[in-house]
Amino acid sequence: MNTVTAMTTQVRRELWEHRGLLAYTPFVIAAVLLALAIGGVGFGVGQFSALVEGDLDDLIPGAGVSARELPPELLRAVMLLTMTMSLTLFVAVLVVMIFFYALDALYAERRDRSILFWRSLPVSDLRTVLCKLVTAVLVAPLLVVAAIMVVQVGSLLIAMAGAAFTAGGPSPGELWRATPLGSLWVLQVYGAIAMALWWLPLIAWLLLASAWAPKAPLVWGVLPPVALGLIERMTVGTSWLFSALGERVIGFAPRAFEFDARRVFGMAGDGDSVDITIGAGSVLGNSGDAAAVESGLNVLALATPGQLLAAPGLWGGLIVAAVLVAGAVYVRRYRGES
Repeated sequence: MNTVTAMTTQVRRELWEHRGLLAYTPFVIAAVLLALAIGGVGFGVGQFSALVEGDLDDLIPGAGVSARELPPELLRAVMLLTMTMSLTLFVAVLVVMIFFYALDALYAERRDRSILFWRSLPVSDLRTVLCKLVTAVLVAPLLVVAAIMVVQVGSLLIAMAGAAFTAGGPSPGELWRATPLGSLWVLQVYGAIAMALWWLPLIAWLLLASAWAPKAPLVWGVLPPVALGLIERMTVGTSWLFSALGERVIGFAPRAFEFDARRVFGMAGDGDSVDITIGAGSVLGNSGDAAAVESGLNVLALATPGQLLAAPGLWGGLIVAAVLVAGAVYVRRYRGES
């Protein structure tokens, strides 16, 4: 059995042993959101009714026109905003999944003594820890992205079904053509991987705590950094550690993405503000020089992988993660079974 096949088998084992947390949770949430969408409520998907019924005043205050009068480029923008309303919820789900999985990954095998079985096999400690790391950094985010895709496709189909039986709004074909699913999915996969790579030192720390903890891995994973942060605050009056942890949690966003309306919507115009007027109202901005939509929606313009790869924090985090993973391998190798 080659290394790739062996690691794939171990990752599948991780999914089987933690199927409730990793495999079921995101798709159960997706099913609940789609059920709410069918009822027309919940996380913004109910706002599709504004498009279906042709009245945009609830979705875009002051639009003053029906959805059928929207230019194609702006209909695409509205669909993009509506399709991404559930992303914040799924990011929170991903945080919870990775946090509890990493804390339990190495502790659980000592708790149920399955480590004795795995040590009887020709499976190195390094490969075992790396498989658990890959599961947290790559597999879990991709499963969440798959659940998001299910919600987006289901929501779009619900909207198209409603549009087929309602006069005044866009047709089902117009809704389908206006939704940039392909570009959005590429962006979501990129975002999930970028986020997980930025979190790598935190995940590696949780794996080390899981390998070390005699009991209560949650305490061992959370208490040391919190205690050190409080000691720093009380002794020297600074909050560098807490700031560093906060930066490590959310710092990927301004490096992996650039939220520039002109790039995304393909706008031309002068000035710092963007004002797109439709009928009597405005979609983006309140004042400033007018901007014309030129080439439609470019979702992938949000991604800035070069900026992410050039960030010292990414490479510094990878070095720290490598040290922590080495620590987890060492602890697993010499730690007792209990």
